[in-house]
Amino acid sequence: MTVNNIDGRIKLTRKIEIKIVALLRQWNSKITWDLLIKRIKVELDFEVTKPTLRKFIKITKEFGNAKSRYNGATNLPPGTAKQIGAGDVNYYEKYMKSLLEKEVMQEMLDEQYALIEKMFKNAEEIPNLSIERLIRERPEDMA
Repeated sequence: MTVNNIDGRIKLTRKIEIKIVALLRQWNSKITWDLLIKRIKVELDFEVTKPTLRKFIKITKEFGNAKSRYNGATNLPPGTAKQIGAGDVNYYEKYMKSLLEKEVMQEMLDEQYALIEKMFKNAEEIPNLSIERLIRERPEDMA
């Protein structure tokens, strides 16, 4: 799941970014960068720093959303939120986590499709450039 940089440090990959964003989307209590870093260490077994996390726009945005959700929830009258038992939580959390990860991956996939579409439209405007040549099989892909 992790990739090592040239200097031996572990790199935050797209897969880990997706898991962190999904983790933030299901966060429902007080949140700080330190709490997030600790939870990433425990749940994902990945050590990361606040500056590294803040480099990722999606993570920073979801952190703000989680903080807003918590601030909004603390202003609700007592008894508004339904109490659920620990036995109910395990399966529900796994299900919700997988839905959130799927949603994050779909967003990233949509962004990639939009970029590819833009590249093809730009390539069509280049004279003497064949789109078929751009998408032909490469020798290294045939092996």
